[in-house]
Amino acid sequence: MKINRTAAAVGAITSLAIAIPVLVAYRVYASVHGVGCNSNSVWWFEALLLVAWAIGGYLAADRELNTPLIHAALAAFACYVVVGTVSAVVVAGAGRVRACGNEAPIWSTLILNALLASCSGVVGGLIALRRKRAS
Repeated sequence: MKINRTAAAVGAITSLAIAIPVLVAYRVYASVHGVGCNSNSVWWFEALLLVAWAIGGYLAADRELNTPLIHAALAAFACYVVVGTVSAVVVAGAGRVRACGNEAPIWSTLILNALLASCSGVVGGLIALRRKRAS
């Protein structure tokens, strides 16, 4: 199996173009409203990230005909690698590790979110496949 890097890159870059402003908006919201460690008031930021990964997966699958779902998952995963790294650095740099104790992105959280990103990409890829079959 050969990876179409262009298809995966287009999906990942598009996901990043959506995800980075969402993360910035989250950090602004969290600092302005004093969101605590165990708050669930920012769930809709997570929903926007899922949409970003699905859009990236859609675009990657739309550009790759042979293995669209693999490319969709790969595009979303590549986006998450960047998002997870930036989030880990920001959380550690903001001192939230000391303030909250369990707020640091631990390995299990990073792995779960990577799987969630990949699955969201596959959902986008399935939508792309369905649209191709319909036309």
